[in-house]
Amino acid sequence: MALLYGGVTPPAGFVEFRFLPSKGRAWMPWPAFEGHPDEFTAIPQKQNAYFGISLRRDQQDGTAQNVHPTHLVWLDIDLKGTPWVHGQLDVQNMTPEELRECAEAAFRHYLAAFLAADLPPRAVVYTGHGLQVYWARRARSDLADTEAYNRGLAAAFDGDPKTVDAARIFRLPGSLNLKNRERPLPVELWHQDPDAWVERDALEGYRYVEKPKPAPVSQPAELTGTAQERYAQAALQREVEAVRATGEGGRNDQLNRSAFAVGTLIGAGILDEVEAERQLREAAEAVGLDAGEIRDTLHSGLEAGKAEPRDLSGVGLKPERQPAAQGTIGKDRVRSEAAGVPGLEAPRPPVSGVYVQHGVYYIDRPVKKGGEVVDWYPEQLTNWVWEPNLKLHYPDGTYGERGTLIVRGGGHHELQLGSSAWNSRKDLLETVGGYQARCFTTNNSDIAKIGDYIAATYPDLPGARGVKSYGLHLHEGEWVEVFENRTISSGDTPPLFYSGTPVDPGSRAFKAPRLATPAQVDEARRAIVKLPGLITPAVAYALLGYGAASAFSPRITPHLGNRLPFVYVAGERESGKTSGAQIALELMTGYSARLTKASGMTAYQYDIAHSSANNSLALLDEYRPGEIDDGQLRKHHDLGTKWRGSGMASKNLAYELNAPLVVLGEGFTDDAATKSRGVLYFTRKQDRGGLDGYSEVLKLPLWAYAAHLHELARTTGEKEHLARIQRATDLAGQAIGGTANPRLRYALTYIAYGLLVLQDDLEVIPDTAILDTLREGVHNTLEGGSEGVTNLELFLEQLAFVLTKVPSPGMYVVPGALPTDLLIRPKACLDLVQAHYRERAAIANTTLLKQYAEQASYFAAGDVHKSYEGHPVRAKRVTLSQVPERCDADLLEEFNRRLRQ
Repeated sequence: MALLYGGVTPPAGFVEFRFLPSKGRAWMPWPAFEGHPDEFTAIPQKQNAYFGISLRRDQQDGTAQNVHPTHLVWLDIDLKGTPWVHGQLDVQNMTPEELRECAEAAFRHYLAAFLAADLPPRAVVYTGHGLQVYWARRARSDLADTEAYNRGLAAAFDGDPKTVDAARIFRLPGSLNLKNRERPLPVELWHQDPDAWVERDALEGYRYVEKPKPAPVSQPAELTGTAQERYAQAALQREVEAVRATGEGGRNDQLNRSAFAVGTLIGAGILDEVEAERQLREAAEAVGLDAGEIRDTLHSGLEAGKAEPRDLSGVGLKPERQPAAQGTIGKDRVRSEAAGVPGLEAPRPPVSGVYVQHGVYYIDRPVKKGGEVVDWYPEQLTNWVWEPNLKLHYPDGTYGERGTLIVRGGGHHELQLGSSAWNSRKDLLETVGGYQARCFTTNNSDIAKIGDYIAATYPDLPGARGVKSYGLHLHEGEWVEVFENRTISSGDTPPLFYSGTPVDPGSRAFKAPRLATPAQVDEARRAIVKLPGLITPAVAYALLGYGAASAFSPRITPHLGNRLPFVYVAGERESGKTSGAQIALELMTGYSARLTKASGMTAYQYDIAHSSANNSLALLDEYRPGEIDDGQLRKHHDLGTKWRGSGMASKNLAYELNAPLVVLGEGFTDDAATKSRGVLYFTRKQDRGGLDGYSEVLKLPLWAYAAHLHELARTTGEKEHLARIQRATDLAGQAIGGTANPRLRYALTYIAYGLLVLQDDLEVIPDTAILDTLREGVHNTLEGGSEGVTNLELFLEQLAFVLTKVPSPGMYVVPGALPTDLLIRPKACLDLVQAHYRERAAIANTTLLKQYAEQASYFAAGDVHKSYEGHPVRAKRVTLSQVPERCDADLLEEFNRRLRQ
């Protein structure tokens, strides 16, 4: 309370504390003074604790009638169902780690948005399932004023509109969220700034203004006059009702359509212009349209309609006896807009087919009497229309459309429709039903007719080719970047689109980075400069270089044998590895959602999470050295798994499709094959920066750099790109020296390329920093040697371990004639290792063991050697003192000493 009420003198009152589900209450007088007795000392067990934001006048109740006006305004952000939890609706069963990770990403995003809008919060509280934000004004205002600001902030920043009232209670920091009692979540104060004030000018733009309620729809007056006059009056009433019935987002468009329709009747001389304009204007005002907008739209719509007078020659004529007419869909039609009007004779039969009226699809049905068509009536088929703007050519030869679904009263939605959607009502609703789109017809032939009408109305759409991965694609000499929500190219029409795969239609995790101002990009650059001061510098530069290179990945990997290396980061808990990687992730992709937890993932989940990404960086956290994770990493790198269930495993194609991956964990593998897929770095706890440094970086608009980086990846010229590849190759060569390790060289080149991108963009990363980063990676990966741990060295380590499990080690190894020599019986030792390690045994058979031993300098030639007792033994002799330091041979030396004793 001292934080929220600091700097102001509130009226004397009480803080209400409420406990649920018991409905208990406690009260604390406020303002408090030194020595004030505490009436509320502890939270009752097994209770959710809340406090009233506004002070209560007395201890009677917590209703709105009993609260003081407050200087605070607030916002409650619930993560359920949002992109931050990847659309999860059941957040109560998510793990605490998952929820915290999602909330941290949302916190960084919203804090940056608040600061960019000059709305610095006084406090932000993590509730377990969301965030609660408090702002402090310099003066109090009445309850209606406070609620208007709260409602506007909720609308602007994805808040809950049900939490805006002045009597609202919020969760108490320091308590527990017990909605799921088997998984209590701490309620924590994540951000506090006692000097933060939100100024009235900055807040005023968020005040919610209540729109006037629509006037009640009056009953239509009785239609009088000639048949044509009654026809025109009915048409005017129908257009007025259409304007009143249209939801927000489509009202001005409907007003324009209705004004045009009425204008055609005015042009025919059958309607009074002044009266018609008055009725349309009143309808538009009733639904909240702006006066200036109404004036301009009415003028343009009426004038355009008057220029095309409606032909009323068929109104009032008896229909001729003839079958239902056939004709061109959607053109030159005459329709009874006064069907059902008493005394009005039916018009001649209309053209058969679907048409658009009032922003929805209609079809005319015949009215028959005695087997003859005596009238036609319009039947509404949908509450939406589909406006395609792009024809889609899928890789399997089928077609579709991208366009706008306009739902009456439900807004505009950009989406893709496959051609099969028009096969049936069920197929169509599977795509559009989630947008409040309805099909009132139950007839599949009506759905097919809608599809035919759209095809005839939009015959010459531009086309786009489908691709099966996101990111960069070379199209007709130009690099094009494909995201889930848009395609970026130099042309007005996107030439490519993401077509999905047999098991994955797309993911929000691949959204295009948000566009930023040059000032915001400069702010994000500051985070790149500061990151090496927050974690071990070599790790920071490796993450930044790898992340920057990932945006260029399809342009780099063809120069690296079509191999996509990884970066491995190991370190203790709280050493900054995950925090630093998430900062890099948001800088390079614009989002923090591309992080997955290694523990518990199936092979299929792993494949789905990390394939088809092309150039979108991903993080794999909580890596555990062991068979499952190591196997998945090797498969991801070597394409041992089918790509997203498609059956495709073409090496040159699918390397480009896998996600550039940073692997994070507290330990790391001893599996040489897994380690060879990338570069290894270690975080040191003593290098981690302070909380103030992290807070400063997290306040920056990290997301702003991503769009700039991806634009560089798309537009960098080929000559400049090749020159940078050569510079990166040279730096990698200097770092690795004469070591013959092509995979490691590729990985170093990849990181160096990204650091050179940042060097050119920021001009603050010298070549020395790049070389130091690469050399530390070489040292870590090769453990100080000139190559990684070999299979023979790993076999010696495995043998040393299993010898501790047997009662008679002397049956497998014998001390040699010299003190540092040990004789290894090949068949017996190999069988022992394979019995314990099975498929993870370093060497498969005795032939390989002998071959590797002959090539190793620390093994002696020959298959028979003398033991320490002078007896000849059929064995391989290893000189333990010459085994490389990267191989842990200490245990074998201990066995050698004991056996000699």
